Amino acid sequence: MGRVSFFLLALAFSTRAPAASLPTGLGPIEIDRLVEVIGTGATARLLRSAEPYELFPGVKLGLEIAIVPTRDLNNMGNQDGSLPAALPVPRFYFCKGLFFNLELILNLFPVSIANSLSTFGGSLKWAFFDESKNWLHGAMFVTFTNINGFDSAFSGNNIEMGAVLSKDYVRIKPYLGGGLLFARGNVAPSYARTADTSGGHSTLHLFIGGEVELPLNVGFQLDLMNLSPSGTLFFGKKF
Repeated sequence: MGRVSFFLLALAFSTRAPAASLPTGLGPIEIDRLVEVIGTGATARLLRSAEPYELFPGVKLGLEIAIVPTRDLNNMGNQDGSLPAALPVPRFYFCKGLFFNLELILNLFPVSIANSLSTFGGSLKWAFFDESKNWLHGAMFVTFTNINGFDSAFSGNNIEMGAVLSKDYVRIKPYLGGGLLFARGNVAPSYARTADTSGGHSTLHLFIGGEVELPLNVGFQLDLMNLSPSGTLFFGKKF
């Protein structure tokens, strides 16, 4: 875990950039757009194959960092936002195998970097397809994410339900999956043009990724939400 700690420190010092801020004067349609881009983009990633971990020790710890494109958000409202082209969303990652092929995954980062996003999320995954009896592993999952950012100018919650398939090649475990993602969000009243400060969006979330089990566990996941690609890297340790 020493390399993971080093990566975290490097990340913190390399992102000392001017604080990101949302544009003001947002209308209801633009708030929906904000939820579509930021709310869904910051959702917790599974970063796991369908294969379940054993009950003991069955633990995976590490750090993930997702890159969320902000697209055209600075051009909304009064066009006075200062969002970068892509937001880094780092999170501590904890995964624990449970009983009955269940697995609990927690992702959190309690403070934002450069006034960006802080999140807390959790996933419950249930493996219903076993590769020892079939060609692939299969699992279903449900995920909840809480999002807060830009000095509390934005807050939101996501719920996702989906499925993932994977293949175990011992050291390399590729996977692919998809889910239905439902997002709700709010902006602070001072950022809204009207009394309506909340918005919502639902989308199909498709993803493909892999786990590489070395002394340092490495993972990656490519996501497609609202036809916009994003990516996540993971560095950690499996016990």
